[in-house]
Amino acid sequence: MGLFSDLKKKASDALNQALAEHPEYKERAVKAAGDLQALGLKAADELSKKAPAVKEALNAGTLKAVELSQKAVDALPPAIESLKGTLANVQAKVAKDSPERK
Repeated sequence: MGLFSDLKKKASDALNQALAEHPEYKERAVKAAGDLQALGLKAADELSKKAPAVKEALNAGTLKAVELSQKAVDALPPAIESLKGTLANVQAKVAKDSPERK
């Protein structure tokens, strides 16, 4: 069972037990149950209205992450070549300076 089904069952069980112990509250309990059901329907309606916007925002975020990842991947080869050039320059300088130090 899902979370909402579990909650609904527990609430129903608690209500039935309370009504069995205190039948004088039945009318108020029925009204409260109706109010809760109306609130649940309203919440579900609000969520269904907002779900497309949330989905769209998640999709946009995912697309942006993919774009940034692709830019990072595209930047790797030039960065590697730049580092190779820097390393070659450092090695050349070290090789040049080594005989002078001896």
